[in-house]
Amino acid sequence: MLAGILLMGCVDKMPAPELEPLPEPEWTAGGSWPVEIDCEPGGPEAPELAVRRAVCGGGNYLNDWMQGDRPHFDAAIGVSAVNDLLTSPSWRAAELRALEYVASDANNLMRVLFDDDFEREPDRLSNGWAIPAGGKVPVDFVLIEAAHCADLPWREATSAYVCGPMRDQGGYETAHGLWAFTIAADRDCPVSGACVAELARELAAAQPASLSDPSTLDVDLFAERMLMVARAEPALDDLRVWGPELMRHQRDDGGFYAPAADEKPYYAFHATMAASWALAEWYRREREAGNW
Repeated sequence: MLAGILLMGCVDKMPAPELEPLPEPEWTAGGSWPVEIDCEPGGPEAPELAVRRAVCGGGNYLNDWMQGDRPHFDAAIGVSAVNDLLTSPSWRAAELRALEYVASDANNLMRVLFDDDFEREPDRLSNGWAIPAGGKVPVDFVLIEAAHCADLPWREATSAYVCGPMRDQGGYETAHGLWAFTIAADRDCPVSGACVAELARELAAAQPASLSDPSTLDVDLFAERMLMVARAEPALDDLRVWGPELMRHQRDDGGFYAPAADEKPYYAFHATMAASWALAEWYRREREAGNW
């Protein structure tokens, strides 16, 4: 899951928020971001076109989903991140819906990940938490410290925790730890390059080469591992294996999920958001390397 605040659960049906007209893209062609994508079907195609169409389909699914269900706070983080890289009318509509849903949570410290104008309330920010002996803390603590590392700042004790007790053999907590490091690095805060590489290797080692009869949560974790490894900027070889395998599990409606009778409704949304973000990061890496 993309943040501890984002733990998935049941959601209630409710009317979708009223939306303003979609903004027109303001970017230009060439090396700029985001890249406008479309969902037009095609025959045999280059990998970059397959990725663009897969992400476009993911945006259609998420936008449709939010017209009847309420997402969690993480929707604003993930959808905004994809929209910064690959965008379409559905992705822009999805971001508007996600932002509308989280508008009432104006003081959430994770807003800084998608809201450039976020101003936190005085005295709400602290990194005074301590690691309990033999225990763990919610991943939010680490992510918030990373997101606000210029003000807190990022502590050596936090790095030691992320590199040690937080890890879970390549599972969600290791993924969140690597995400925290990349968030801090994006803000020019000092992080352990050796630990970043170690966590990326741990996630890669835990990643199956293929998904056989996966559940939605299997798809979700596969996508999150790929996403965080892509953000850590290692070699592209793993992404070129994982990306096509992930796209193999996209459904006709654009979603990345494996429906089950007892599954919480938000699982499919989250897995689709994580998969779309992972593919968009792979696209970014290939494009910045001059390959696409």
